[in-house]
Amino acid sequence: MSSSLRILGDFCGLGNARLEIKSKLRILHLEDDPRDTELVQETLALDGISSHVTRVETEADFVASLQQGGFDLILADYTLPPSTACLR
Repeated sequence: MSSSLRILGDFCGLGNARLEIKSKLRILHLEDDPRDTELVQETLALDGISSHVTRVETEADFVASLQQGGFDLILADYTLPPSTACLR
């Protein structure tokens, strides 16, 4: 099992159970640095996980994306600069 799937399985309380992802993992990423989003995508791809990551930087874009829906996972940078931070 890949390291990303193992971490996801541990987080979900599945232990070493085999996880199978049949479609692209849809991720909303609240992040001010595009390189961090690229790192997420590359790490998942190396473990064979197909994903589509939508990166947003502002509160308005984050809220609009949440309202649009359709995400399997939300990642948020909790150290955003005050000018872009939207999670209070």
